[in-house]
Amino acid sequence: EWAIQDISLSGKYSMPETSLRENLKLEIPGSYTYNDIVKSINSLYGTSNYKRVYFNLDGNKAKRNLNI
Repeated sequence: EWAIQDISLSGKYSMPETSLRENLKLEIPGSYTYNDIVKSINSLYGTSNYKRVYFNLDGNKAKRNLNI
């Protein structure tokens, strides 16, 4: 489980950033497991607006950033 302090979005996306963040269904800051993040990413695929979505985490144990 990771403590995530922020989400960064990059790349091409076809919906407003606020809608994209809402579709992720992650309350930030919050603590999430790998499965929580995958479930969140899958909800983006459910919108049929994306072919590929990649994510990674950076930062330290106390403060991580989720990059999508």
